Amino acid sequence: MRGRDKESAETARRRTQQRQRLGASLRDHADVLLAATVPTWIQVGGFAFAAITAIATVAIVWRSRRNAKKAREPHLVPEPNFIEAEGETEAMGIAIVNAGGSVAGRVRFILAVDDTYGFGWPAEGLLRPNETLRFGSKMRATEDARAVVFCSGQDQREYAWNLEGKRKRLRLRRIRSGNKRSDEEIFRAFYRDTDFGRLRKVGMYRR
Repeated sequence: MRGRDKESAETARRRTQQRQRLGASLRDHADVLLAATVPTWIQVGGFAFAAITAIATVAIVWRSRRNAKKAREPHLVPEPNFIEAEGETEAMGIAIVNAGGSVAGRVRFILAVDDTYGFGWPAEGLLRPNETLRFGSKMRATEDARAVVFCSGQDQREYAWNLEGKRKRLRLRRIRSGNKRSDEEIFRAFYRDTDFGRLRKVGMYRR
């Protein structure tokens, strides 16, 4: 019996030693894994931060360039006016403001009411920043008036606006000397469904 008890005690002691060695080995592996993982995550975090910083820098540069480009472009704002003509009768007028940062060239507008239309432009064809162009007509005053304002920028690109404040950059084309866009071309930038040929031309006057 004593021999068996001694053998059992020796077996238990060996198993305890094995468990201790296994625990120590696992702790060593964990320490090694942690030591290897922490620098890796720090490195990954550094790369991510650098990437985010680079993207933010690109966005700032792009926004700055876009704002600088807009500052060099004309921005025409057409506004409809109701003009007292005779007694209580009101006629249609228009005011155009250059709210942009550069001179607008080859400025021209078309104002249409019902089956009539009128047009006009500045004396020199130019509208400088913060300048306003005003025209009147004998067309009846209505909130259903349609208008398109046209100009070219310093880079010779052509733009058009309507009374709703929408802007379009017109397709580039070769402009020969004396070859200007027609009133119909300008008007159809926004009102393609209008049969411009059926509109009757009326006079407009500078105010």
